Amino acid sequence: MAGGFPLKKWSANEASILDEVPPEDRLQREPRWWLPGESHLTLGLRWHPREDQFAYSTQLTQLEAITKRSVLSLAARLFDPLGWLAPTTVLAKILFQSTWLLGLDWETQLPDTDVRRWLEFQAGLPLLETIRVPRWLESDQEGVKRELHGFADASEKAYAAVVYLRTESSSGEVVVSLVAAKTKVAPLKQVSLARLELNAAALLVRLANHARRVLKIEEEPTHLWTDATVVLGWIRGHPASWKTYVANRVSEIQLTLPDAYWHHVPGRENPADCASRGLLPRELVEHPLWWQGPAWLRTKTGPWSAPLDDEVPVDLPERRSHIHAVAAATEEPELLTRYSSLTSLARTTAWCRRWLRCLRARRTAHEKQPDSSAGLVLTREELSDAIVGWIGWVQSIHFKGEATALRKNAPLPARSTIASLSPFLDERGLLRVGGRLKNAMLAYDARHPVILPGPSRLTRLIVEACHRRTLHGGVQATLGALRQEYWVPRGRTLVKGCIRRCVTCVRWRAASPQPLMGSLPGPRVTPARPFLNTGVDYAGPVWLRTSKGRGQRASKAFIVVFVCLCSRAVHLDVATDYTADAFLAALRRFVSRRGLCQTLYSDRGTNFVGADAQLRDLFSAGGQGGRRIAERVAEERIAWRFNPPAAPNFGGIWEAAVKSTKHHLRRVIGEATLTYEEMATLLSQ
Repeated sequence: MAGGFPLKKWSANEASILDEVPPEDRLQREPRWWLPGESHLTLGLRWHPREDQFAYSTQLTQLEAITKRSVLSLAARLFDPLGWLAPTTVLAKILFQSTWLLGLDWETQLPDTDVRRWLEFQAGLPLLETIRVPRWLESDQEGVKRELHGFADASEKAYAAVVYLRTESSSGEVVVSLVAAKTKVAPLKQVSLARLELNAAALLVRLANHARRVLKIEEEPTHLWTDATVVLGWIRGHPASWKTYVANRVSEIQLTLPDAYWHHVPGRENPADCASRGLLPRELVEHPLWWQGPAWLRTKTGPWSAPLDDEVPVDLPERRSHIHAVAAATEEPELLTRYSSLTSLARTTAWCRRWLRCLRARRTAHEKQPDSSAGLVLTREELSDAIVGWIGWVQSIHFKGEATALRKNAPLPARSTIASLSPFLDERGLLRVGGRLKNAMLAYDARHPVILPGPSRLTRLIVEACHRRTLHGGVQATLGALRQEYWVPRGRTLVKGCIRRCVTCVRWRAASPQPLMGSLPGPRVTPARPFLNTGVDYAGPVWLRTSKGRGQRASKAFIVVFVCLCSRAVHLDVATDYTADAFLAALRRFVSRRGLCQTLYSDRGTNFVGADAQLRDLFSAGGQGGRRIAERVAEERIAWRFNPPAAPNFGGIWEAAVKSTKHHLRRVIGEATLTYEEMATLLSQ
């Protein structure tokens, strides 16, 4: 033997088979024929060579006390490797499970009810020795048609599977043989009967697959039976249609035996019902349904040969629920989606409202005809009324319950999203925030802003208008401008989304590395009057026209950026040329508006590598323009200090101001060319 264990005690029902076996390795030393009824025993399982049948040996002893230990020993004495005694062994398992639930010690006497049940079970065990099971299945003869039939069933106590081999000879003789069975007790956790039936079907698939491999009949038809139509519906459906518990077992069933045919069998004709409920030994000995299967299995044509027309329920349990998150439909006017800006929407609405007023005036003879000159320009009141009309319409859609409750002086709905804002209706019927700022010295819209719904298209247009009004400002700037007139629940999230969708901001937004910064200089961290210590730099160049109109010549100019080193306040001015006079004029305008500086910081001329030669000379300490500027600054008692050469990082505060200035100018001006007056006005904003 490969493992080094030679086999001993060979025996056979034909003496010639043992001719090549040494006498010392045989079960019987002397050559003789087996006597009728003579057998040899292995672990409680007997084999009668003369009849070629298996039998059982119980060899029971009288129990001195009925305890948990003794009944477990009694149940373990039944050696049944193929499950032929499954109806009886499962009864022992069920009884022991109920005994275990009592929570008794191993040596404690069981209650009288359990003692009687175990004694009745023990008394019938000797009857199992009368059972004879043929060893030969008649499956290896020529011309024999073989089929494997398996049955599954479950009860509240256990579930079971049993497999039969059906052979039909060429002469038409049908023999049904019990092959194997397997049982499991139901789990202590409460499980529905349908799921137990599914577990029984999965157990049957595993048992039938093992039997096919052992008997080498993988190519023969396999028919599996269950009395649960729900299980049939599950098995014939796709696993993805069911919940996880059912889907896992259905997937195992379909993958293990994909070629098996599943059928429905009535419960009274299901032999697995015997193993799922349990039988006493006296009931098992003469039970034809268990030992031979249903009667129709021994006929030449049975229900398995007919088409699969089993009725499967349509409304099956354990169906996987598909959750579709659908927002509540709020039917806003389609006109809102046709406009990309609040200005276009307001102007279109205002023109339509004016046209309606004129139409009503013409139809009413007693009403004065409107002034024809009023049709040339839309007034501020008309544009405001147009926006108010849209706000009222949107509020009536999204806050219908709140508005109705306020009109009736009733409490707000329990699930209202604006209940914490103490809303009220103004004289125009708009919902506004109540709050505690009634007596504040603020504008009415700032004290009681209009409430806007977050999901509305109109709210998005208003937020985008505030974003453009702040020259494409950030979240805080846009949100501050919005809250001057309106209040949006979760407004910060809405503003962030608006800025992320802004094409202009996305175009100019770029991630930049953040270097490790050094300590700030003294003027940056010392409190002082605004612009007492000031940094100056040029931004540009920009192109300015001499006047409006086509064909006007454009000239190069620079934006002078003054930055307070303490407060980081920024003052912007325009220098129309490169000369020192232009810079000194801008400096005089700055001093006139902001006050005299104590110290003025700037880059040295050599830092302007990419600038024009004249600009480098302007800020160079040794240049002619630089000397004039230095003299003028000294006369004003201003100390002018230069950063080290080739070290623009020393002027990071005004470089940041230059970047911010360019950020807004590019988004507002783009490629347009302004006049000096227009540029000065824009910079003052």
